[in-house]
Amino acid sequence: HSEAGGYIYVYTLPSWKDSGVQIYRTGRAKDWRERIKQHQREHPIENIKLEKLWEIPVDLHGEEQKILKRLQDENLQFNSIHTSTSEFFVNLNEYNNIISKLKRTEWKELNCEKYNLNKRN
Repeated sequence: HSEAGGYIYVYTLPSWKDSGVQIYRTGRAKDWRERIKQHQREHPIENIKLEKLWEIPVDLHGEEQKILKRLQDENLQFNSIHTSTSEFFVNLNEYNNIISKLKRTEWKELNCEKYNLNKRN
């Protein structure tokens, strides 16, 4: 059966750098605003920067798994002693390339700027 839709997002924090390389995190949510708020509570000092946001109409979990598999296959996952999960990655441009290959016409990219501007105020 086909799972309901939701959102796939990418965010980062200014301090998320390893040897000068920015690290990002991707995830999925039914309600992206609430999910980002949950992540923000884990990082009280810095504001999250939302980099990418897509509305996915159906099979949210399946689509996310395809993205994570491609990140792994293309060696873009960020691995450290502190991360055992696969949602952390480097190279936003390559992530965008993966999305452009995998995305379906029904996917809708949303603008993150309004969210990020509101966070700064």
